[in-house]
Amino acid sequence: MIQPEKIIEQAQQGALPETWRVFHGKGRSVLSTILLSIFISVLATVCGSPCATYASLADFLDEFRLLLPAENNFPSFILIYPEPSSPRAGGYHLFLQTGGLVVLVAVLIGTAFAVIDYSQNRRMLNSLLVITPEGVVECEYYQRPQRRKWKVLDFSMISSLKLQLTGSRSSTSFWLDVQQRDGTWTRWPLDARFDRPEAIAQYIIEAQAHFVL
Repeated sequence: MIQPEKIIEQAQQGALPETWRVFHGKGRSVLSTILLSIFISVLATVCGSPCATYASLADFLDEFRLLLPAENNFPSFILIYPEPSSPRAGGYHLFLQTGGLVVLVAVLIGTAFAVIDYSQNRRMLNSLLVITPEGVVECEYYQRPQRRKWKVLDFSMISSLKLQLTGSRSSTSFWLDVQQRDGTWTRWPLDARFDRPEAIAQYIIEAQAHFVL
């Protein structure tokens, strides 16, 4: 019976048998987070531009002392109520209310995505895959024993492995179809955080074949 805790502990210590293959997770660089921040800034600017255009239109209407009536179905928070004593007050008011709100929402959304991206990146970096003659252990948060999440492929419990893939123009997904000894099938996903999925699959299939011999 494969013991994932002992395998991970031994892999961390570095004293590895020659028959083991150890792969550390690879995350994205900090550059991706910086690019995400730049994208959010551009998004905020683009979203704010229509507000500025609408504010200019408000100035034009204000010049002729026109009032946008409520039946135009504009949301109440962007209605313009021009004051004769201040021709540009309406447009400025509009820009502050709508432009500022759009930019704030865009920044908040961008920050949320950046936090999620950072969390996923840390999870990828804190992943470990160990292929042994007895089976495979994949562990997330391996450096934090209280948060470790395991995936175990015990060669003594399976009868066959088959590499499968499905793809499109933009991406390809890889996995192993695992046939258990009781005849049921499960799926072992493969991703690129450790190495090329095809290479990882080949290592696992070869190790399982040697186990059967």
